[in-house]
Amino acid sequence: MKQYIGLLLTAVAVLTLLASHVLISNVIAVAIYIIGAVLILLPQGRRPVEEKPAAAPRPMPTPEELKRRPAQPPELE
Repeated sequence: MKQYIGLLLTAVAVLTLLASHVLISNVIAVAIYIIGAVLILLPQGRRPVEEKPAAAPRPMPTPEELKRRPAQPPELE
């Protein structure tokens, strides 16, 4: 977001410099240009990434569960 504001300020400063020949407006335009350049060049703050807890491992099937399973997988038609 800062970079977009910086680009907008830079564009306003350039248009002000092109449009007028009055010394005070040139000083203001240069100041706006410098502020815009600083906003463009400053690194953006990064939000800390929340680490998700690891998924709990699936428990191993008990011998009773293994016995209840069918011996062959179901047939697909």
